[in-house]
Amino acid sequence: MTEIKLPAGLKVFENLQNLNFEYFTKENDGFKVSTSPSEDSIPLSLFKIRPELFSRFWDYRDLLFREQTNEKIQNVYNVFINELPDTKIEEFLNNHNFTFFKQQPVDGNMMIEKEYYKFLYNLGGMLPPIQVENKKIDYAQKTTNFLIEKIKKGEFNTGLSYEYFKRMLPLGFKKEFTDFFIEHYDEIMEQESHMKGFISRCYNEFEEVQKTNTSNRGSQRQLKPTVKRFVEFFEEINF
Repeated sequence: MTEIKLPAGLKVFENLQNLNFEYFTKENDGFKVSTSPSEDSIPLSLFKIRPELFSRFWDYRDLLFREQTNEKIQNVYNVFINELPDTKIEEFLNNHNFTFFKQQPVDGNMMIEKEYYKFLYNLGGMLPPIQVENKKIDYAQKTTNFLIEKIKKGEFNTGLSYEYFKRMLPLGFKKEFTDFFIEHYDEIMEQESHMKGFISRCYNEFEEVQKTNTSNRGSQRQLKPTVKRFVEFFEEINF
């Protein structure tokens, strides 16, 4: 045999390199692996990011190949292929920034990295600068500098990322949550030590809690988020 045809709807490609075929190609009705290259084929020997990412986002293959030279970036994509829906992955491919992410320390434990990368994604740690009112803010730089400083001081342990963030949904950047997390970091970490999963719940339920965080005056003006309000909300819900 010199080629195998694969159906278009195939979602997982396992052990392609073990089939003694060398090239992977997208065709009109699906994919194929073969012993000889075609005009648009990809050498299987280059795959470090999982093949299903290339199959689903074939138009981004040049970008993916450029970025997979960095091991941490490979790991991010291999995490996101499982964690994010296709629309979120495509949004990320079109609008991301790894400049500051490359400075992030990693533990070497893939389970820990998975949760930490998801957390960084939600904090905006892989985003280009965004326009806020009349100025641009680089949240990738802001969050990276903040977290690295906390890690250096021993005030944040990436090794506990699984414990901290395993319940956090990969919903993407929430500016108000990121500002809240940085501004109230010490209080938040104190609560996390007593109420496991507190950070994840604050992120997942941020908008819901903020709907109830209003003044008692007639205007019902929304107030800035406080750790106390989140604690009260979670205690009420648990009760």
